Parts: sequence; C-alpha cells; structure tokens
Amino acid sequence: MPRLSRTAWRRLWLQLVIAMSIGNAGCAATAPNSPPPPAPPAPPAEPAAPVISSADRLQAAGRFLALIDAQRWNDSWALVGPEFQQQVPQASWTQQVSAVRAPLGDTATRRLLSEQSYERPAAQGGGAFEMLRFLTRSTSERQFIETVTLTQVDGAWQIAGYFIKNDD
Repeated sequence: MPRLSRTAWRRLWLQLVIAMSIGNAGCAATAPNSPPPPAPPAPPAEPAAPVISSADRLQAAGRFLALIDAQRWNDSWALVGPEFQQQVPQASWTQQVSAVRAPLGDTATRRLLSEQSYERPAAQGGGAFEMLRFLTRSTSERQFIETVTLTQVDGAWQIAGYFIKNDD
C-alpha cells in the first residue's frame, strides 16, 4: 500500500467527508422512516381589522380631559363623536359642562379607576364601547369621578359621553 503524504491524506479525508455528507443528505431525503419535509409557508391571510389598543383609548380620553381641564369647552366638543354632537349642540355642551366642571377647580391628580368594554346591540347599530372611570382630585382638594365613554368611529376612538360624579 502506497504511503500518502500528509497533504494527500487531508485531501482524501476532506473528499470522504464531503461524499458522506452528500450521501447522507440524499439518504435522509429518501429514507422511508424520515419525517416529511416541512410544508411550504401558508399564503398571507386577509388583512385583519386594525387593532386599537388600550393605549389608544387612554390617549383619546386624555386629549379630551386635557381640554376639559383647560376649560376649552368648544375644543372638547370638537373631539366628541358625531352621535354625541347630534344629541348635544355645541352651545348646550359649553353651557352644561362649564356649569358643572368649572366650579370643581383645577385638576391636581387623575387616576384611572377602571376600564369596561361593551358591545352595542345590533339593533342599535352594533359597535364597541369603552367606559373609562377616573378618580380626579382638584387643587382645592375636591374629589370626583369622571367617566369618559368612547366608541370606535372609522377605526379611531371618539368620545361618546362624559359624566362627573362628586365623590366627596
């Protein structure tokens, strides 16, 4: 048997490793007990309806409440949904909210108490509603609960109601 140089052995060894790798790969592909190849990826699904997060609801309520805090009644009315605007004209809103909210004073703190989700019955047009309740304390130490109701309109949360309850 001829003696091979060190370089020749390495080449031979490398060729054997490559040949065995190719042979094993071919055997694995045709072996009867091997698992089937993975299925091709599924086609993309139909686009889902946009998901509107809890953060979106809180941001919409926060923008509205910031305008209420600043006593910008007309601007706050501009953020309410169309159903609210049809039921409560802007002049009426301004008069009612200023008479109730202004005497409570400036807001010192506001903390989210609860979030509740509701579905409007189909007979009333359907749709999701969210009710956010906040515990608010004024700089004059008066405490009250503000309830902001939101509904989805064209994929965005809009104000559907605002209520104040004295908590003193």
